[in-house]
Amino acid sequence: MKETHHTLQQHLLFGVACSLIAVGATGAIEVLLFEYQEFMTAVPPGLAISATLAGAGLLARALGYAKLASLIVALLLAWSFLFLFNPFGSVPQHWLSMPPVISAAVLTVFAVSLAIPTRYRLGRLFLKLTALCAFISFVVLELMLWMSSNNATDVALFDNPSAKALGGYALLLLAIACYLLSRVKLPPLSKMVQHTEVLTSVACIVVAFGLWASLTSHDINSHRERAELALFNVSTTLSQRMETHILALRRLATRLGIEIQPETSLRLLTTDIENYVRDFPTFDGIMVLDGQLNWVAGNPYAQQFMQSPLFDRPAVREWLLTPSQEPVNAVLGATLETPAPTMVMKIPVTDSFLRGGQLITFFNIPELLRISEAARVSGISNYWKISDDRLFALDPASEQRLRSFATQTQRYPHYLVRSVEGGDSGQVQLVSFITDYRAMRAEAAINQLILFAGLLFVLLLAIGHDRSLRLSKERQKLHYQARHDHVTGLLNRWAFEEKLGEPNALPANCAVLFLNLDGFKPVNDSIGTLLGNAVLRQVGERLIHTCPETAIFSRYGGDEYVIVVPQQAQVQTHLLASELLKAIHERFVVDNTEILLTTSIGTTVTEPAQALGSAIARAEMAMTEAKRLGGNLVREFTSYMELDYRRQVRIRGLLQQALEYDRLEIFYQPQIDTRSGRIIGAESLVRWKHNDSYISPAEFIPVAERTGQIIKLGEQVLEKVLRHRAAHASLRALDISVNISIQQLQRYDFPRVLKNLLQQTHSDTKNLTFELTEGVFADIESQNNVLALQRLRDMGCEVAIDDFGTGYSSLAYLHRIPAGMVKLDRMFAADIVINKDKYELVQTVTRLCHTFGKKIIIEGVENAAQVAVFRKLGVTVMQGYHFARPMPLEQFLALIEKEPHFT
Repeated sequence: MKETHHTLQQHLLFGVACSLIAVGATGAIEVLLFEYQEFMTAVPPGLAISATLAGAGLLARALGYAKLASLIVALLLAWSFLFLFNPFGSVPQHWLSMPPVISAAVLTVFAVSLAIPTRYRLGRLFLKLTALCAFISFVVLELMLWMSSNNATDVALFDNPSAKALGGYALLLLAIACYLLSRVKLPPLSKMVQHTEVLTSVACIVVAFGLWASLTSHDINSHRERAELALFNVSTTLSQRMETHILALRRLATRLGIEIQPETSLRLLTTDIENYVRDFPTFDGIMVLDGQLNWVAGNPYAQQFMQSPLFDRPAVREWLLTPSQEPVNAVLGATLETPAPTMVMKIPVTDSFLRGGQLITFFNIPELLRISEAARVSGISNYWKISDDRLFALDPASEQRLRSFATQTQRYPHYLVRSVEGGDSGQVQLVSFITDYRAMRAEAAINQLILFAGLLFVLLLAIGHDRSLRLSKERQKLHYQARHDHVTGLLNRWAFEEKLGEPNALPANCAVLFLNLDGFKPVNDSIGTLLGNAVLRQVGERLIHTCPETAIFSRYGGDEYVIVVPQQAQVQTHLLASELLKAIHERFVVDNTEILLTTSIGTTVTEPAQALGSAIARAEMAMTEAKRLGGNLVREFTSYMELDYRRQVRIRGLLQQALEYDRLEIFYQPQIDTRSGRIIGAESLVRWKHNDSYISPAEFIPVAERTGQIIKLGEQVLEKVLRHRAAHASLRALDISVNISIQQLQRYDFPRVLKNLLQQTHSDTKNLTFELTEGVFADIESQNNVLALQRLRDMGCEVAIDDFGTGYSSLAYLHRIPAGMVKLDRMFAADIVINKDKYELVQTVTRLCHTFGKKIIIEGVENAAQVAVFRKLGVTVMQGYHFARPMPLEQFLALIEKEPHFT
């Protein structure tokens, strides 16, 4: 790159470097004037040193001072080493304003970039890498500052909001400076200071920084004063309370010195102790011991202490026997982990009969240290420092009253410690921790805007340095957006076809792959459009990563992608499609949500002079075939697919005519109770006769389900069955079942439609059963489905699970769904006579259905041996070719009249 002088960028670079040095100078002044060990600084020493080195290094490299730049590189590397490894504790923790990894990484990359002159491509590359690292670190710190503003307890070692705000600002300055240094170099310093714009830029940044420092210092002092106020409130309450208690206890001790009969004295003493304990909630117990620690008087709490193993501990007895002229207190360490931690105070008693006795008082520590709500300061947690590393929380709502001082200072590094006079009993150390940083974070974030405003003024000077370039980039951007999908960044359909030369022919041996995500719509509906778009974007990225570099990609539709790979043989195409299948099957993680997807892929390899549209249509047919087979599959285009596709289109048109002209027929297949050999019911089945031959339901029903024609088809079948029942009493005497689809349940109010049809056909719901395939019940958690099925049963209909064992096949839902009948699929009957595993499976299902009170029917019974096996298993109602095939209405009515006996 030929280095050029861009005046505005040079001014910005010089101002940013001076700002970094100003950060360091401010930090140095603050270290000299502020006791940072005790509370908090706006510019920790680690940040001050780093900013100074960075600013000096930028100026040295930009101005061409190679030796100075080399010296600064060595200092930066040494400083980075100290940050990262901290040998011998050389960098105190309170010197840090951000995690050491971030600081060390940015400074190390920056040092390397300064070591390599910018005339080398590698040097410019490292400067840009430094800019990227610094900017990413800036974003991380900004997120930590802004995103955690509403969290009162999200506090860590580096949670100094002001330092974090300034650290983020310094990182942004470093990012800008490194990027500019990779593009320009500075003229001699003497020329730089002659420019008014440079001085204006520097002055603006210095003013903004001075204003920030003033406001930040005021905010820190304000929070320090709040901590001081919290300590003052606690110390005042404690001092007054201790003074009152000691005075009362001295009166009690003085009263013991009155020379009266010992019996009278003990009686009065016991009464006084009971009154004191009652009048002072702070006192748990009071007792009087003689010089040999023998019991004289006291309340039950004190007597219980005398009888406990704690009293006999050598340390306790030694403390009690140690003479003292003034009140002395001690904390019973064994009680600190209990709900009622205790402090003991001894007051010497001199009288005529106790012989050097002592008045022992047991203080309830939580009650002693309790302060009113009005005296508390929000965001401040107060503790009593019992020992060098033990704190006792003064807040009664604290979950853990006893804490380690070292652990607490790691979590809440900003605190004040004060010694408070506890009356005649000596000093007590109190500690106030800043535990709620929300206000400080908000203030730091707002103050940071001042720094950004100063930087913005300087940035405005560089906005118009190349207007034509920006306009050109804008035109390129608009051109890109017009040709690319805004979600995935892939070519849109129009640009894709234009790039491949549509409508011109493609060259031979081009692989065309058509991908359609399986079941993406419910996933998109459940996670929302934004997350759904993120998934689509990741799909596009995986496609690019998996395919060869020569591949051309397009997002062809909502969840459809088309890929064209030149010079790809059929075998290679299949292998590529398999790799894509695996890539899409890997889990997607979007916004901490794991999503699993599969895709159906159709492939084709172009023939000579084949049009793009034709090739894509063939690949789409193959994809449709993969979908039909269940998805998560690769299918290559074959000629029969085109024929099959055309046949489906033809069936769709003919089926629509059959529906419009009422050409569908109803057949009935008997259901036999094998205990009596009689017909007890029948399943109604739709048949379609076209040109004197019947089209298989397995062919036209799937077409109807895909096209929505199943709705009208189902209604016509139901209406015909109801009319047959209304016209023939023999049919009404049997259980007649009708198949309905999930679409009929979900698209409209099916029970209401049934009610209308019953009125039109003058029929009723007696002995009427509706069969739904078990796949319907996979969505049984849908409240609408449950209510619709229950309403059918409330109307007098029965509900049956059809083809049980072929789809969802979960026994767990049997007791939850509103269905009273289970129809086992014909696959259970196929080889049950010789298949022991299938026999045991049917036996288990049968027992479970009987347990839940479900009736059972087996389909597909074809011989007497199967009849015998199922009767042995407790299945008595059967249906299949062994008894009768499906037959038209007239033939079925004739069969009923004969009253045949089946075996």
